[in-house]
Amino acid sequence: MKVNVWNENIKDIKDAWPVYIIMFFIALFLCIGFYFLVEHCTTIMIFFMIFGSILGLVVFGFFNWNKYNQIMAESSLKEDEAQAFKTWAIISWVLAGIFLLLVLCLLSSIKLAAKLISIASDFVNER
Repeated sequence: MKVNVWNENIKDIKDAWPVYIIMFFIALFLCIGFYFLVEHCTTIMIFFMIFGSILGLVVFGFFNWNKYNQIMAESSLKEDEAQAFKTWAIISWVLAGIFLLLVLCLLSSIKLAAKLISIASDFVNER
């Protein structure tokens, strides 16, 4: 039985060789695209990810707060479940606030790190 399974696996690999070639070129183009982004758009990418994370926490908090209000409007029998949504909303908003304060306090260091990454990619490009 094991020999039959191995033969089927090898046959599947032989049948799928065009997919492997296509995936190789897709990976190659993604790597080149990422390299271009790192070299030219490092600061924009870093701040987009930072503020996107903060926005995600805020939206997650609003989603949980709305769910809390829906459960409380429908019935008070599920008060424990509603409290969980309320707790998660408050936690996510507090985390977003802390993260925003950290970003504001470390703004110059973040900018410096982005410039260092850009310079390092220029160095790699020249070598």
